[in-house]
Amino acid sequence: MKSSKRPAENKPAAVSSSAPARWPIIVGLLVFAFVLLEIYRPALAGPFLFDDVYLPFMVPNFAQNPLRAWVVGVRPTLQVTYWLNYRLFGLDAYYFHLVNLVLHATAGYFVWLVARKLLGYVKVDGTVLNIYSAFATAVFLLHPLQSESVGYVASRSEVVSGLFFLIAWTAFLYRQELAIRFSEAALVLIFFVLAVTSKEHTAVLPAVLLLTDYFFNPGFTFEGIKKNWRIYAPIIGGALLGVFVIFKVVLGRSSSAGFGMKDLTPMDYLFTQFRSIVVYLRLFFLPIGQNIDYDQAISHSLSDNLSWFCLLVLLLLTAYAWVYRQRFPLAAYGFFLFLILLAPTSSFVPIRDVLVERRMYLPVFALSLCVIDFLRQRRFEFPALGGALTAVCIVLAVLAWQRNYVWSSPILLWKDSVANSPQKYRPRFQLAYAYYQAG
Repeated sequence: MKSSKRPAENKPAAVSSSAPARWPIIVGLLVFAFVLLEIYRPALAGPFLFDDVYLPFMVPNFAQNPLRAWVVGVRPTLQVTYWLNYRLFGLDAYYFHLVNLVLHATAGYFVWLVARKLLGYVKVDGTVLNIYSAFATAVFLLHPLQSESVGYVASRSEVVSGLFFLIAWTAFLYRQELAIRFSEAALVLIFFVLAVTSKEHTAVLPAVLLLTDYFFNPGFTFEGIKKNWRIYAPIIGGALLGVFVIFKVVLGRSSSAGFGMKDLTPMDYLFTQFRSIVVYLRLFFLPIGQNIDYDQAISHSLSDNLSWFCLLVLLLLTAYAWVYRQRFPLAAYGFFLFLILLAPTSSFVPIRDVLVERRMYLPVFALSLCVIDFLRQRRFEFPALGGALTAVCIVLAVLAWQRNYVWSSPILLWKDSVANSPQKYRPRFQLAYAYYQAG
């Protein structure tokens, strides 16, 4: 007797209906990649600028040395990227800039992953999750403050260290359980080491992980921190060792940073940084008047140059973030993250240049979280929200293109700096030298 049951039929329609959904995403990514390339194109065509000419591979005959000669020093991972760049493309400034942009775009992908996880912690999902994650990524990639990190080959240290920092952070956030496993902790540690050996300021990663566990695992308790002892025991130990090396080796030998500069004491630098941090905040929300060489006066006391007022602003913002951390968890988290990421360069350890845009490379993402949290409290309709955020990104893209155009030529760069720092010696000297080189 024949069975009345017919064999189950395949349903290709379901597969085919889901496949086209990927095409808009792929096309959108390709369009965005093209836009990103066009925005940074002026800077890509620029020459080696300022401190670029003092990089090791610019020394005559040095580039021909084997890899082991390149990696001697405190930033071997960074030097490996320069070595690969030279081996593949020679001493062509365009390809050094292009690699910077590729690394920056790759870092943007991990910003997207981190943003999605953090937004998930505060119960954002669905279409809104995609919109806000894309916005955080676009701000990170397109903000004009990022121009220096791409257009300045010497600033690759920010991009490379930031990339490995983000990968380590992503590995921590996407662990399978609340309590991290040894294998996952090892992965975080590997990328943490790569980050620190690209630039030392990424030693703050343990503080970022602690902040994340306190805020979101499970939320405003120390339970998550206790459960993740597998990562904190070795990573904090490694961070302390890194800080020791930085203080003993890096700062002890440097002529532009450390405690050996008699004309810039730790307290002078601290008072000055209260003002610098406020400037960084202003540059994020209003990126005008950018400068490669800011003329930031030194504050020798809190009464100098309104340092007391800037300290008061920072204390009020900190108090507000702490008091309202449960109402605005993402904004409070973003503000504390901003302070942690700036701490290595904006605290009491003197650095000759007291205000530098490239130090905002990762903090740009931290502040975008603050913006997103305030927006999500208003519960905008999807079309209005998408349109408003797109408009913001277009404005940032235009400003970034204008800033990258300045980085296309040493004369343009230093004319811009002289216009913004008319009383400072160095921009005038560099402009004169650029004119001399141009004949």
